[in-house]
Amino acid sequence: MNILTLAEFPEEKTPQKLTKVERHRAKKSRKCSESEKRRYRATFDKAQIYQMERMFMLNHYPDVAGRSELSKSTGLSESQVQVSQETERKKFF
Repeated sequence: MNILTLAEFPEEKTPQKLTKVERHRAKKSRKCSESEKRRYRATFDKAQIYQMERMFMLNHYPDVAGRSELSKSTGLSESQVQVSQETERKKFF
């Protein structure tokens, strides 16, 4: 019977023994489930930004009708306009 010594076994890396880079690579290579997919980040063109900033300067808290009108004129969804307004308020105050 052949008995191996500890020195002959390759050292297995447990999660605690992984380096930072190895943990990052393992996390990156992991497949994302449906709920973990990355969110889409909207990009606005200059005209859309101008219209949204102009609306914000007129009214920091636009009502539903104002957001709806702005979304139609910019071609964005109402939720994108709403999030943009929330972001502007955080930067402003």
